[in-house]
Amino acid sequence: MLGLAGLDLPKLTPKARDGINAILKDFGWIDSLELSVPKLEPIGHTVLGLALGMLMAFRSNAANTRYWEGRGHWGMLTNTSRSLVRIGQVWAGPADDLARLVSAYVLAIKQTLRDDRDLEELTHYLPGSVYDRIRAAGSPATCLSRFIEEWVHEKQVLGKIDTRTAMVMQQLVNTLVDQQGACEKIHKTPM
Repeated sequence: MLGLAGLDLPKLTPKARDGINAILKDFGWIDSLELSVPKLEPIGHTVLGLALGMLMAFRSNAANTRYWEGRGHWGMLTNTSRSLVRIGQVWAGPADDLARLVSAYVLAIKQTLRDDRDLEELTHYLPGSVYDRIRAAGSPATCLSRFIEEWVHEKQVLGKIDTRTAMVMQQLVNTLVDQQGACEKIHKTPM
């Protein structure tokens, strides 16, 4: 006879059995409680439990690894952004426009990682002509990295920074783009 979690249904009072029977029939699960259910061997439960446990452990470990990898790349992105703007401010004079470009760059990465093409948030940081080009770009963050590079080049041409400082700043821009790519790789890799 049918037994649920050690409950012997035939030994239930007729009223209780009829109530359970009515509920199970209402949901269409069974026609009657007078069914014969095959016994499951304990080894089956053991193997199934082991397999599910291993799968859950693997998935949890993979998710944790992805989280920490993403956090590391985002931290590097933040630190490199600060360094780039700090060097720009110290060596090239007022760098408010560079700070706005870098802020917009990081926000564009955030939007890309969220699969959100709404770039309205960037209007506060970018002039209209730059914003229009960013919206039309396939990868807004990559397009913004180009504007950051142009800012560095312009300051070098104007003589505000020397070649060595420009190279250091260019290397920081390269690091930003590398971290962007690493974040996008994590985002696009299925679990």
